[in-house]
Amino acid sequence: MEYTIKFCAGCYLQHAANMAEGLLEKHAHDDDFAVRLVSGESGQFDVTLDGRTLYSKREKGRLPTGEDIESGLDATEMTEAETDDDGARCC
Repeated sequence: MEYTIKFCAGCYLQHAANMAEGLLEKHAHDDDFAVRLVSGESGQFDVTLDGRTLYSKREKGRLPTGEDIESGLDATEMTEAETDDDGARCC
């Protein structure tokens, strides 16, 4: 599991660091967990999990909270469940 926070370093460095710290605290005992901080474009703040977008500041118009990330995670899990109707599981 890898979260990526891509952000405008000139604007949102502290917010990205705080979010990464919160994710690390929450998943401290999870195996294969990582948080990547990536310098992005001006005004950008996007959070992805394993390549799936959980939150985009450009779409929402504001910086995310921890609750926003959890909501995004819940939404991607629901989407995956809806599209996986054959019951097949990946090993």
